[in-house]
Amino acid sequence: MYDYKFETDITIDPSVLTKEREFQQEKAEASLTVQGTLNFRVFEREEDKRGLVYLGFQLSPVQVTAYEKSLSQSKRIPELEELYQTFFVATYEKEGVPVTFYFPKQLDEQDKLSLSEIVKILQVTVSSEGKEQIRQGEWIKWREEEIHATGEFEAEYSVHKDDCHLIKKRNVRCLSIRPIEDQRDHSQEILLTGHIIRSAFKGRTSPDMSWLKAFSGSETLEVRVRRKDVFSRSQAQVSLERRHFEPDPDLDIWTESRSLKEILKSFGKNREKTDTLGSWESIRIQRLREQMEMLSLPQIITSIKDAAASGMSQSGMAILAHRLRDFLEISPEEARLIPDIFKYPDLAEDAIGCILIALELNGHPESQSALRNVFEDGDQAADTRGRAIVAAGGIQKPEKELIESLFNLTEIKREATDGEELERADTALLSLGILAGALLEGENAFESQNIVERIANYLQKSENERERVMCLKALGNSSNPETIPIIESYLTSKSSIEQVASASALRNFSDEHTLHLLSDALEQSSVSDVRKAAIKSLTTRGGSEVIEYMRKGLPSEPENSLRRMMIRFLGKNRTPEVIKALEDQLERETSREVIKDIYRALYEERKEYEE
Repeated sequence: MYDYKFETDITIDPSVLTKEREFQQEKAEASLTVQGTLNFRVFEREEDKRGLVYLGFQLSPVQVTAYEKSLSQSKRIPELEELYQTFFVATYEKEGVPVTFYFPKQLDEQDKLSLSEIVKILQVTVSSEGKEQIRQGEWIKWREEEIHATGEFEAEYSVHKDDCHLIKKRNVRCLSIRPIEDQRDHSQEILLTGHIIRSAFKGRTSPDMSWLKAFSGSETLEVRVRRKDVFSRSQAQVSLERRHFEPDPDLDIWTESRSLKEILKSFGKNREKTDTLGSWESIRIQRLREQMEMLSLPQIITSIKDAAASGMSQSGMAILAHRLRDFLEISPEEARLIPDIFKYPDLAEDAIGCILIALELNGHPESQSALRNVFEDGDQAADTRGRAIVAAGGIQKPEKELIESLFNLTEIKREATDGEELERADTALLSLGILAGALLEGENAFESQNIVERIANYLQKSENERERVMCLKALGNSSNPETIPIIESYLTSKSSIEQVASASALRNFSDEHTLHLLSDALEQSSVSDVRKAAIKSLTTRGGSEVIEYMRKGLPSEPENSLRRMMIRFLGKNRTPEVIKALEDQLERETSREVIKDIYRALYEERKEYEE
């Protein structure tokens, strides 16, 4: 048992996300304190080489206090106190690396993330056998990559040669930052980077203890937009101290008498999705209700319409899309009114796009129904119907009705169909492929496979080349590995257009087999468009093996335009071998345009940023 305390102060400056004065918001400052008794229990140890240990945790009793500077008051958060008292199990490698977390079924992903961070922030990883170590004076140091609630980090550990039980730790680099929610909107790509300003932790172990004896430290992290503007600055402190063992006999962690297998089975799969509204989500929804209390759908639509008419920037329109999305979050029934709004004669294209993005981001069944009503309605403008199909493809949790409506659009006689209906059928196939990928990623493999099998059936039975091409692209959009053999078979099709589609469809896979398929297409195909598609797919994947394929294939590529594509990619990945290959190519090159690209690749400065 331990005395546990975690404190974080955070300042958020949303104004850095947009330059529109209308949406400039003041900085928000808040703090959160979680303090209580961390109960700890070893449930099982595996005796194999990996030596996994199953540990139980329960933070109870606990007090969660939040302070918002704008309100100049602090208050208890009962929803979070209930959340943080949840009993859960984690597996650790013997070196101290957390591997898997098991939670009760009723928790959503955000709540699971918060619970796991209670102990992840205390992570101390000892150097394993074969791990590279650096000796600096009387200190031994090593590095580990770790995953936390805010992102991925590279941590440096150090121990003194005379005291191996005191382990110092500091995060030296943020490898990636967890994206903010609004990044789901692809119309506003936001580059977020994490920058560690200060980091210092220390943990103490003891030969007579299974876990830590004590842990403490603090860290300051900045999240920046476009690597310069500070979006948020957080200062976190944590402390863990061993206390006298006086367990509460009523806590789940101590009353649990079942076998570990039975406990984990009762929890269900650790990544199982749930429709239950989590603690953090409940707080978010309540805040939205307060913010949207005085707003109505006509007001929001009018603001979108006026903004589009005045030529507002893309970032400003994106903010309005998020506002409408949030409104639909608390008033989903209002989505039924939106299809008729698209028929307004003076509604600009940007306004239509903004509203469609809001429906896509919201994703509720009511929003999906609104999108269906738009693309099924023959009285809607053709372009609006097409854009609604595209928006439907961005839904993260598609309902069966939406999927069937999209399939209905593909059921046409292609030879006797006008151009607009063909476009909708093609777009529907591509959107279905994307939805299959979203379902697979959301661990709904059955529904994903159902979509993929139906598209594959269309592909195999189709007598129309254009339809086969769209089916190949749709299968590629699904990113489902089971589609690879189907896509691969069209690399040798009699139709060069189908070969191109097959090579393009393989861009979404990252396995060795598809890498070799694309490299073979680049090396062996006599069709320049197939080689071009292979280059695009390979450069989309990236990686050291792709760099090597490009380097070796450059001298033998006969097309100037394709050599230029390869050179531009190599210029972004300059290794000593690449530089030598580019210099050699410069000596043999005859095209003036290609020579210019080689000089740019060799000598122009790349944009590099300090971490």
